Amino acid sequence: MPKRLIPCGRVSSDEQAKDGTSLESQVAANIRYIESIGAIALEPILDDVSGITPIAERPGGKRIVEQLKSGVADGTVWYTPDRFYRDDLEARLQCRQWVKDGIELHFADHGQVKDDSDLVFMLQSWHATKEREKIIERTSRGRRTKAEHGKWVGQGRKALYGYQKVGRAKDCTIEINDVEIAIVKRMRKWFMEGDVFTDNKPLTLRHIAVKLSEINIPTPTATSKRHGVWNPTTVRRILVNEAYTGVWRYGLRKGKQGKSRRPIEETIPVSIPAVFTRDEWLETLARVEHNKRMSQRNCKYQYLLRGLIECACGGRMVGCPGWKPAHWYRCGTKGNRYAGLEPVYCAQPNARVERIDEWVWQQVLDLFNNKEDFEQALRDAQEEERNAQKPRQDRLAELESMMLECEAEAEEITSALKKVRSDGLLEKTLKNRSDMVEDTYASYTQERNKLIAELSAQTLSDEDIETALQFRKDAASGLQVATYEAKRHILEILQTELKAEGETIRLKFKIELEKIRRFNIRDAQPRPQSVSQDIAMHSLHSASRTSRRSSWPR
Repeated sequence: MPKRLIPCGRVSSDEQAKDGTSLESQVAANIRYIESIGAIALEPILDDVSGITPIAERPGGKRIVEQLKSGVADGTVWYTPDRFYRDDLEARLQCRQWVKDGIELHFADHGQVKDDSDLVFMLQSWHATKEREKIIERTSRGRRTKAEHGKWVGQGRKALYGYQKVGRAKDCTIEINDVEIAIVKRMRKWFMEGDVFTDNKPLTLRHIAVKLSEINIPTPTATSKRHGVWNPTTVRRILVNEAYTGVWRYGLRKGKQGKSRRPIEETIPVSIPAVFTRDEWLETLARVEHNKRMSQRNCKYQYLLRGLIECACGGRMVGCPGWKPAHWYRCGTKGNRYAGLEPVYCAQPNARVERIDEWVWQQVLDLFNNKEDFEQALRDAQEEERNAQKPRQDRLAELESMMLECEAEAEEITSALKKVRSDGLLEKTLKNRSDMVEDTYASYTQERNKLIAELSAQTLSDEDIETALQFRKDAASGLQVATYEAKRHILEILQTELKAEGETIRLKFKIELEKIRRFNIRDAQPRPQSVSQDIAMHSLHSASRTSRRSSWPR
């Protein structure tokens, strides 16, 4: 029976459409190859993602994995190894796994790869990795050089709110956008001094967001068809941004998604037109900190689960008063829509605070009062963690096997170099091969060390379980008469997570041992671990109302 193969394509930039690696050309070459070997071409699966993204995490890659696992397809065909992966380690691991599972891997330029040690496959995967490293190095060097010369590094993004880009590519600079910068100045004036409508009392970030939304001021992410609704967080980010003092810092954010900040001394300051003086900016920062310290968050009632309940729509449920003495948890996205400027799409029912708080705290008491259940939950979590570590352990075993192969190959190359004529073609070829083996071995070693660190950091030992049991014993005696602050502290230690889903709510506790050790002063050497336990489902039917405004408590 002819093999059923999936023609696969991947690009990661528009530039690849110009150099013959567009999706259409890849698919056409793959189908021609499939027909030439007498196989059946299934529907092509395409991706527009980075080559270092694991196949199982790519949108199209997920479909590939599903079809291979279900037996719909017998294998895949890629244009070249760099369309498969831009990381030789991941390429070889994926190849090895597929070969072990009986899945065929083909490339239109050189045929089927029956083993991850296939020389052409290894060389092309290694060159794809080196080329990616060169691209990153050249791009980073160019951006850094541009920043060092005081030029704006746009990187394809919009200019900072209040500014606009002028010119293109290496000649791009930014200048003040008069319309937007007037909004920025007005925001600061409202924040620091207020206006005549507020008796010159400073406005909060939320009130500023409301005013901007009500007068239909476009947000920084607005489009020609939609102005959007301002968020207090957006207002804060603008007010505390140092760039408005005339100093924009290149390289302030780092990491894949820019979630972490680089130390100021490691950034490159770039001069841009200033809007405020540095003293004015420092005054704004001081006001932000003052408001944060003095804010009561409009919380006149002690909502035990404030900020802990995740709504089905992805938002957070917040506390709000209803007919006295009733209070309710409702989705925060409903309360953040200013003056009816934007429709509310969340249909999650509201929930009675008193009933949900009482139920959740009873779950905590039940957890602490029953030693057997508490310990069993820890033992189950220990087993679950061990099962979750198995993919890492399997990956580590494969890596160590591949490292042994690298070491054997290095010995063969060393032995061969002694037998060839110096300065000859064979010596040059062997040295190039030696460089590739060295780089490959270094990447394997780095990944192995990373896996070992992850495995050692996530081990829930019997000693850790004894620590958690002692914590249960110490804390249980005071829970019956715990104050609001003590209850919130216990919920924090338990890393309480709640997810509202229609008429039900799911409660989950995560016992974080580092916090337990800080709570129990008799333990000395803290080592962070996490234990999770899925506790229960609780019906909200009797404690909820529909999301229609007419049925809210009056």
